[in-house]
Amino acid sequence: MSKPTILIVEDSEPTRLHLEKAIAQGKLFNVIASVGNYVAAAELIQKQPPDILLTDLDLPDGTGIDLITLFRDTASENGLAIVISVFADGEHVINALKAGASGYLLKGDD
Repeated sequence: MSKPTILIVEDSEPTRLHLEKAIAQGKLFNVIASVGNYVAAAELIQKQPPDILLTDLDLPDGTGIDLITLFRDTASENGLAIVISVFADGEHVINALKAGASGYLLKGDD
């Protein structure tokens, strides 16, 4: 059985590399790509949607909310969109959930 695939979208390179390393060490998922902007992520989602989208909200050329919407329109109904963000306020969380996020992680959390 193949491992579920993950696309990481995070504009901070140190954070992105940390996520890649943590996921690789767990050996439960296959990171198909790790990118730092909306355009690259959107192209990947449209070409071959991952099973899981792990995205930041505040990207240099777009928003994670828009990526979640694109992912929901493109991925299978079992696809998971998970936000990783510094924004802990209710508005960001609610907007992400309304767009179709399955979970919301704060970058400061373990």
